Amino acid sequence: MAEQMLRGRYYAGDQNQFAPLDQKIARYGCGLIGLTDLLLYLMEQDWKQPPLRRFPAQGQENKVRTTDRDQADAGRPDSGQAAKPGQTDADRPDRAAADRGMVVRHGGKAYESFVKSLDRRLAHVRSRVGLNGISMARAFNRRARQRGWSLRAAWGVPGEQILPRIREMLAADLPVILSIGPFFGKRGDPPGILLYPEKEPVPGLPGVPGEPAVRAADHYVTVVGLTTQGGEEWFRIVSWGTCYLARVRDYMEGQRGRLPLLGRLFSNILYLREK
Repeated sequence: MAEQMLRGRYYAGDQNQFAPLDQKIARYGCGLIGLTDLLLYLMEQDWKQPPLRRFPAQGQENKVRTTDRDQADAGRPDSGQAAKPGQTDADRPDRAAADRGMVVRHGGKAYESFVKSLDRRLAHVRSRVGLNGISMARAFNRRARQRGWSLRAAWGVPGEQILPRIREMLAADLPVILSIGPFFGKRGDPPGILLYPEKEPVPGLPGVPGEPAVRAADHYVTVVGLTTQGGEEWFRIVSWGTCYLARVRDYMEGQRGRLPLLGRLFSNILYLREK
């Protein structure tokens, strides 16, 4: 399969940065962080306009629009190149080429404030439960309507459609929130899947040593790309502000694991499409 990746720079937050501030978000906020970063990415890519008409209309080039993203810009690294008034990253080919597929850790006080504001007003994280997928979809749709976006979200697709829908969303330049549920994997196997640091060697590939970084279960991550290595297809996954690789085969087999019905409910995607 051809490699797929987002066309813009993806800013990735880390729930662990909230440990001194809010233990609820630090322990159960992976879904909230994923939703926050998704919303910020769409604001960055100017999803208020239909996908084929994202550039300013003639005579509107200098119109300046203020977005919620401005609240988080203080915590957002910058390329060092100034944008012109009314200009988005999509309008700047020099930056767009450099940013394609890039993952940058988010942070800063403004970002933390934005996350906590979403927790209070839009997507409420509950202790011991976190944010369920249905509530996440409702929160996204509420914000999409507020912003006039042409996108709507639904939680979950049939198991055999997960990978095709991920490919479809990446082709449309949409990050994919993916859950690795508590009922994941076959009986007797360790729960979850292995995530390998993208910049480190991946074990199991010919002649390449390395060790798994972390096993993730009962956790939300974000798929920002698909790649092929060693004859296998891999997700490019963002979690804890870091980019990892995970075998597509491992996820799909685990999703059909010991409790298939619950697997489809708790191990699935936030599916976005245009209304």
